[in-house]
Amino acid sequence: MSISERIYSALMRRNAEGEQDLPEEVQRNIAPNGLRIVFAQGLQSSGDQTVNASTVLPWLFATLGVPAALAGLLVPIRESGSMLPQALLTPLVLRVRYRKWIVVAGALVQSLAVAIMAAAAAFDEGLSAGLTIIAALALFSFGRCLTSIASKDVQGRTIPKGQRGQINGLATTAAGLVAITLGLAIRYFGGEDVSARYLAWLLAAGAVLWTVMAVVYAQIREVPDVEEPASESVEEPLSSANSWFKHIAVLLRDDTLFRHFVFVRSLLLVSALSPPFVVMLSIQSGAGSLAGIGGFIIASGLAALLGGR
Repeated sequence: MSISERIYSALMRRNAEGEQDLPEEVQRNIAPNGLRIVFAQGLQSSGDQTVNASTVLPWLFATLGVPAALAGLLVPIRESGSMLPQALLTPLVLRVRYRKWIVVAGALVQSLAVAIMAAAAAFDEGLSAGLTIIAALALFSFGRCLTSIASKDVQGRTIPKGQRGQINGLATTAAGLVAITLGLAIRYFGGEDVSARYLAWLLAAGAVLWTVMAVVYAQIREVPDVEEPASESVEEPLSSANSWFKHIAVLLRDDTLFRHFVFVRSLLLVSALSPPFVVMLSIQSGAGSLAGIGGFIIASGLAALLGGR
């Protein structure tokens, strides 16, 4: 048994039956591909902590003197920008033979966007800095959209059922540990008053993480001819965005469990939309002790650590 097989088997609950359903070439590469995906997703989740639209960016806006009204745009642009374009982009992505290259492209776009944010944090301030970061965040969300569409296909082609969710949970847990470490480092080195220049270095580190993610993902051995029967209805090529929205409307109307799921997730939007305002209130009231940005990042990391797996 190879080293990658031993490590993968130690981390995952493997299902021999599910693995045997895959082609022989895929079976040979399950462990190395799985470890690469865990590492790549861990890098992405860790990078997300450096450019968190709920904590880091609102704090950066405050230190740069960006008008407070712009902080309310951060989470909507981050979330909607990575989801809404999928209706238009999915048919194009489905034409690509090796989907891993879409993930690589998305990671590089995110790296570029975060590098732009870092430059704005280091050399600009006020309204112009805020508008630059908002524009870069929109570009970042586009890159995440590409990554989100294609990464599920890559997992479906390389990892058997029953192990994909474990990989996502493991990566999220690892990112939680990184976030806690990052938060503690900010508290120790940055203190209560974290400057824009300090956050610019943090964003630059995030850009590096996405570049490394692209390199790791490019090493995945993907077999394009593997079909996923369970996801055929989801991955069926769509002629237009209108047909996509019509398909969603039919699902909401006819699938009770799916409708309940969407309703509950909609109620949970408050957990995504409210943190920037909590951060802004913290700054206005004079953030100290664990109320500083390090405390917010630690709290986010703890949530990922507890809930990810």
